[in-house]
Amino acid sequence: MTTPVLYTCQPGERWVDLGTGNHGTAWPQAVKAAGYDGIIWDVYNATAADIQATLAAGLGVRLFQGYDAAAWRDPRAAVARARQAVSRAHALGYVPGAQIDLDFENCPLPSATMSPWINQWAAQVQRTHIAGLYIAQPMALSGPELYALLVTRYWRGSNAVPMVPIRGFETLQTAWDQTVGGIAVDVDVIQHDALGALPVGMKAPTPPVHPASPPAVGANPPATASVPTADLAALQATVATLVTQVAHLQKGDHA
Repeated sequence: MTTPVLYTCQPGERWVDLGTGNHGTAWPQAVKAAGYDGIIWDVYNATAADIQATLAAGLGVRLFQGYDAAAWRDPRAAVARARQAVSRAHALGYVPGAQIDLDFENCPLPSATMSPWINQWAAQVQRTHIAGLYIAQPMALSGPELYALLVTRYWRGSNAVPMVPIRGFETLQTAWDQTVGGIAVDVDVIQHDALGALPVGMKAPTPPVHPASPPAVGANPPATASVPTADLAALQATVATLVTQVAHLQKGDHA
């Protein structure tokens, strides 16, 4: 498999996300056939085979870290979880500089607890990757509190969440519990956020297009068009007349 490269998702692309993994090498082909552009895998559940099959299908890859309600109650867990996510991403062959999103939903804790937790997580992730945040209710942060976080990319869940001022969202979850190739997924649409940013994942590199090579020296020249015999005879007669006239001029014979 060719080494993947960073890939900036494009506006209007449709991706799927899912919290499961180990779906076999054929499943990403089914996702491709269904008209999707990429898969956002759970960093804990995806396997290296899942990632390689996704790239081989010509799809983009992004990763997210699923939520863990117990970890949110431990301030020390933010850095530990971030390190786990980055380590797992590295093991899956995820390219440095690509985006890892934290799944932030179903959280009963107040913003005074969660804002510093998310910031510690983001600071750790940003050493090697872009830190993003998936947001779904219930959660306690307001729009301004979300914008004040260290994360720089926002992914809107499928239920109503506060608008992030200034920044907005660059991934929109538009449907959930859809079935593609027999697997339950959610559906996401890519857009520019309010500052023009787009999410960044990875993809197999596109093979370069080489221009046609010039003919080799000594190669047979291309065939020329044939000239009808009657036209050729007339042309030869005209040339002979011109040669005669030139000869006379050179001798000074103007008759």
